[in-house]
Formats: sequence, C-alpha cells, structure tokens
Amino acid sequence: MTSMSFNRSASESPAEVGETFKIAEVGKREVVLIASFFGLMIATMKIAPRMGDMAPQLVLPQLMILIGVLLLLKKAYVPAKRIMLYALFIGVAAAANMISGGNGQTSSFMFLVIISLCYCFEVKISQEGYTNYLKIFQKFGAIAALLVYIDWAFQIAHLPMPDIEMLIPKSWLFYNYVYIQPLNWGNRFMKPNGLFFLETSFVSQFIAFALIFEFCLFRRLGYIVLLGTALVASFGGTGMLLLALSSPVILFYFRLKLLPLALIALPIGGFTAVQLGVLDNVVQRSSEFDKAGSSGNMRFTNQLQVLVDIVDSGPLHALVGRGSGVMPQQLNMLFTPLAKVPYEYGFITSIFWLVFIIYCSFGRGVPFIVSWVMLVQYMLLNGSLLVPICNAYIVVLCSLFRVTGSPSWSSFSDLRMQSSTFFKLGNGPLRIPAIVPVAGGSPML
Repeated sequence: MTSMSFNRSASESPAEVGETFKIAEVGKREVVLIASFFGLMIATMKIAPRMGDMAPQLVLPQLMILIGVLLLLKKAYVPAKRIMLYALFIGVAAAANMISGGNGQTSSFMFLVIISLCYCFEVKISQEGYTNYLKIFQKFGAIAALLVYIDWAFQIAHLPMPDIEMLIPKSWLFYNYVYIQPLNWGNRFMKPNGLFFLETSFVSQFIAFALIFEFCLFRRLGYIVLLGTALVASFGGTGMLLLALSSPVILFYFRLKLLPLALIALPIGGFTAVQLGVLDNVVQRSSEFDKAGSSGNMRFTNQLQVLVDIVDSGPLHALVGRGSGVMPQQLNMLFTPLAKVPYEYGFITSIFWLVFIIYCSFGRGVPFIVSWVMLVQYMLLNGSLLVPICNAYIVVLCSLFRVTGSPSWSSFSDLRMQSSTFFKLGNGPLRIPAIVPVAGGSPML
C-alpha cells in the first residue's frame, strides 16, 4: 500500500524550523519534562480556580508554564508561518467581534487569544525521541484503562466509585460536566469516570486515543486487549464514535499479518460487551439523536441546528457572528467548535480559524493518525474551543513537535522493536502510512 502524503515535510526552510537561532533537538530530559506536564494536566483537569468572572482549568497555566520552561531552555521557538496565521485569525476575530455590535464578552475573547497562542510554539525532536514520548502516552492510556476497571471493581463490591470531587473544593471544580452518572435511569451502576477525568466521555476518548495509536503504531496484543476491553467497559459513546470516525484512516495501517490479532481481540471485546450490557446500551443511545437534552442530541443534532439558525439569522450575523462568549452555557449543553465559532464570530472568522488549527495539527513529521485523532476529538466530540484540556491534547501530541531527519514513517520498525514486550507481535519491519513530500510539493495518496 502506498504511503499517505498529506502535509508539509519535516524539513522546511531554516527560518521556518528555527535553525537561524540554532535551536537544538529536545533530549531525553525534555521528553520526560513534557510527558510529566502532560500527566499532571490529565490528573488535574477537574481543577479550575476562580479568577474573577473566569474559571480556567488548571491545565492552561500548566501548559503555559511548560512552554515557558522550554523557551528558557532554548528548546522552543515560534515558526513564522504559524504566528502569521495566528495573527490573521485573531485579527479577523477581533474585527468580527466589533462589527457584530459589541455584545461580545472581552474575557471570552481574551481566553481564545491565550489558548490559541499555545499552538504557536514548536520544539524539534528526533524520531526516536517522539517514539519514546508516545510510549509514555501509551502507559497513560493503560493507567486510564485500569482506572475504569477499578471503578467497576468498587461497584461490584457494592462500594461507591472513587470520587476525586470529594477532595477538591466545590468552588474549584470545573463545572458543566456530569462526573457521576448512572448507566441508565434507575440503574444502581454508574458509568466509570477514571477518577481524574471530567466525565465518562473523556476517559472513554482518552482510552480510544491510546487504542488507536496502539493498533496503528505499536501493535502489542496485551495493550490492545487491555485498552479495547476498557473502552467497551467505560460505556462512553464518544470513545466508540472516535474509533468509528478514525476507521477510514486506520484501514491504511491494516496489514494481513494483523488478521490473527483481530481474530483474537474482536471476540474478547464482543464477549466483554455482551457481559456488561453494552449492546443494549448502544441500542438505547442510538435513539437519542431526536431526544432533546440527550447526549446524542446535544453533540450532533443540536450542532446542525445551530448552523442552520446562523444562516437564517441574516447576512450580518452569518458573516461576523453575534459576539464572543454569547453562546448559552448550562449543564448538559454542549457546543462543538464547529458550531461555536460560526455562532460567535461568523463564517469569515471560521475559515481563518480552521486554516490555523489544521495547519498546526498536521505535518512536521507527526504521524497522520495522531493528528487525525486529536483533530476529531477537538472538532466533533467536545465543547472544545475554550476547554484547555481539549486544546492541550493537540498541543502536546501534535502542534508542539517537529520530528527532525525528514521522517517518512513509512518504515517504522523502531517504534515497535524498541517498545516494551507486552505481547509484542513479530519482529519484522512495520509499514505505516505517512505524510511524505512528493515532487512538485503536491500531496498525494
């Protein structure tokens, strides 16, 4: 199967990659530093200290501190093209905010400015370094899977699930998420939330990240079984949906040698789903799209209705929106960035925003599947625009890195050969679709 070419190569002009300033690659110390901050962000995503009329997740200052430390270590830099796209996006958004009638909230706009600025920094990392970084992330995914099983173990023992909200002051909790919720109305069992995560959907998505990366890049049976069964056991529909939305890309990574793995993993996952009643839950959830207030309705049907309302509101609001921060916020109400940005800033700003986010997410030697998964969770599955953890996922897995040495990722045996032997499959080279440059600079599949 041919390589997947989609984006920019990892080797561009010296000014673009920071070589004018002799920026060195991050070493093992910095990889551990970034991974440690990432783990801290995951563990503290439910904490949001009040700052005036704002309550940002503790994730945001942690992300800014990480970037600041990398700058002090002279490992991070700002690519010219990226800061130019950022300036265009923010400039157009500011203009739309003023033209819309002055109804926008300054705090909401400034929050967008700060979060978006985090996408503008970059470090150079070797292929081996990025591989080691992904190995650490896979361990985070395995821990999340184990936390799901711990949640079930407590409930089976007729004990309440571990509840981190008992340790956090109420005024510091990140609100608008349902941390503990029953499998269905009247059921004594609660959906696992992975202790540290905002709610079931977030732990479900996080496990799905690791499962997809494992299947496409590492392919260790032990990890796949652990992550796959935990994903089923989480009862999180968005994790399953992320898996489905990523399946067209995953197919490019599939090889016949993986068929035995599928024949082993699928029955295990199916048995787990039947025993936990997941199939019945899926049937029930499939009817939610037309039910007002349900998860399916809020995440998908309502998003389309918002876009229709924008078009029907007249040309001014369609072009420049209604103002930053004016979209309603309340419990169980979720608006994805694809609905929120057009509603608040209009379709013109939305174009500049999409170009900026997609440019920052793809290319520079980061495996395509990693960028794809991060962008899907951000765009379609969460109210991500001003939620720091959803933005941090993209930054610390995609936009922050430029993998050096013109990696093609078409032959990536090191990623598996150097990985832990948690039921490692085979010893041959691992062929992976990748983003590679082609003659004339045009992307090609």
